[in-house]
Amino acid sequence: MIADTNYCRITHEDRGVADLTFCNSESLNINGTPTIAGVTAAISEMSGNDSVRALVQA
Repeated sequence: MIADTNYCRITHEDRGVADLTFCNSESLNINGTPTIAGVTAAISEMSGNDSVRALVQA
């Protein structure tokens, strides 16, 4: 696992693919300010990992 926030999780596979999964999506539209901040923080944390070649949103 690369990053885990209240709003998303990023996992990394050996072949260079990272999967971004939204968490706590009880409401139909979770793309509010806290979610965007959580995703931004997770992606920023992942950005320093040179073994990640692709990010897939799940």
